[in-house]
Amino acid sequence: MLTLNCDGIPLDPDSLKLEQLAQTVSSHHIIFLQETRTTEYDRLLNLLPGHFLLGYTPIPHHRKGQKGFGVAIIAANMFREYLSLFKVSQQLQVVWARAKHQLFGLDRDMLLCATYLNPQNHNTSVEHVDNFFFVLGEEIFEAYTQTPHILVGGDLNAHIADRSEVSDIHYEFLSRHPHIANNRQSRCPQVNRAGKHLLDLAANFKFVITTGYVNGDSGQRSFTGYNRQFSSRPDHFLCTIDLFSRLSHAEIAYPVCFDHAALSNFFTPTSSSTEHIDKRLFPSVPNFLCPFQSQRSFLRWRPDRATVFAQVFQNNHEKYDQFLQHIQDQEISASYQDLKSWIIQAASDPQVGMTVTQPTAKVLCGTSYRKNAPHGLIMIVQPGKRFSSCC
Repeated sequence: MLTLNCDGIPLDPDSLKLEQLAQTVSSHHIIFLQETRTTEYDRLLNLLPGHFLLGYTPIPHHRKGQKGFGVAIIAANMFREYLSLFKVSQQLQVVWARAKHQLFGLDRDMLLCATYLNPQNHNTSVEHVDNFFFVLGEEIFEAYTQTPHILVGGDLNAHIADRSEVSDIHYEFLSRHPHIANNRQSRCPQVNRAGKHLLDLAANFKFVITTGYVNGDSGQRSFTGYNRQFSSRPDHFLCTIDLFSRLSHAEIAYPVCFDHAALSNFFTPTSSSTEHIDKRLFPSVPNFLCPFQSQRSFLRWRPDRATVFAQVFQNNHEKYDQFLQHIQDQEISASYQDLKSWIIQAASDPQVGMTVTQPTAKVLCGTSYRKNAPHGLIMIVQPGKRFSSCC
């Protein structure tokens, strides 16, 4: 399961950001997207033959394309019969979906909630933040009338640091998972008003916020900015006890084209009711364009980070195995996509820092290697075309 603030779905069907978004979505079964800025998802779904749109929030016409709007749930086709839209909130940017109990091996169906809260600033008042959590609490209370199994996820712009939500009503949690009695892991020390509200919400409704409590999640940053200059953790999952007991691990990745990390939680169902389903995911459809045709993101070689780049590149065993498998299967297009994303992932790793964003930069034209680019950027621009088996 993935939550990602994508900061807009690009209009350009050939953009690197759209391609990376499709690749990220295609590797997950259930996806919560925030700040999509649109109600038109076809340009993303066209690259996702194995996924469907479950539900999304409406956006006023005059707000389309603006920051701070748009929430959607996307899911893998193989789970279509197990998932349905429950409701779209009339007051908040919230989408609720129902999952049949067989999907997670539960005794009853569960409800999934994808949500987004704008950060408190001159456009979002303290009263708006307070009202958001009040109304969200009412909707969670309503959800509890349907099922005891609830999961909420999204960019709540809530900073909780290492603070705890555990209260007296979490006695069952503590009996099963005593480690949550200790302070959660955290690498981001900020605490804000939304974070305090989120902790109160979890305490009152017997949720656990998974941040800092799960293997792979040490409370590391999920908001970095496009130039990786920021470090905060506004993105979270929170869930009820039986779901938390099925949570095996988390992963946090930093795609080069996004200012937020992709936060993934992996659940292991205890039931065999879905064993008959082939859960392998379809890859996204490649657009075969050179990644440097994006007008915003570029790779910049840094000789001082060459060794770190090589180590990160070498340690990405998942991409290595995918690449070799596609080579052996003579899947040329997929091999190209593997190698390209492998390089980009290594370059965009926070330890490597070989990405740079130039909002107004112009892409150099031509088909050759250009070394003397502005700001010391290395750009490769070539026509978008398929690679032959000979190549």
